Amino acid sequence: MGGFGSGVPCGRVACRPANYNLVPSTVPRETPLKLTLNSGRVISLGVLCQDRTYEGHLAGYPHKRMNDETIERLLAKAPKLTSDQGKPLLIDPVISVRDRGARAIMGPEERLPEVACVARFDSNALAKIGSEPYSSLTIVWFQEAFGVPTDATILEQIRAIDWEDRATDWCW
Repeated sequence: MGGFGSGVPCGRVACRPANYNLVPSTVPRETPLKLTLNSGRVISLGVLCQDRTYEGHLAGYPHKRMNDETIERLLAKAPKLTSDQGKPLLIDPVISVRDRGARAIMGPEERLPEVACVARFDSNALAKIGSEPYSSLTIVWFQEAFGVPTDATILEQIRAIDWEDRATDWCW
């Protein structure tokens, strides 16, 4: 996979699990590529791009301003990374804070999780009555390891998304 700033395209994952065409009773309701929102809507992971959160930072320690700039850049790049024209949704990251004492020129150390994630989730159910037949939403979050989201807190926040309000409708 390419990094966010490397110019190399990020990895693409299948929009549907390999067993998608099986009889519905035999298809698992939830897989790492398919999630059921609290509203009952099923969404599929269409694109997942990941990079080390502090990739490219040469010196210093992470602090609030650095993190704010990192998140801002990531949100600005997200639509291009996922080919989604809607506004990306940020899941608030858990930040580890450490007091660096008198040496803390930029304030306390504030560290984001190790991996920055940008993903586009898709749904083939109508998002709004009378709208286009498909919808997508780009979501940005941070986690401690590479891979699909498995952290219970992140999955809980994704499941709680108001898809009808946040997703962008589209058609081929």
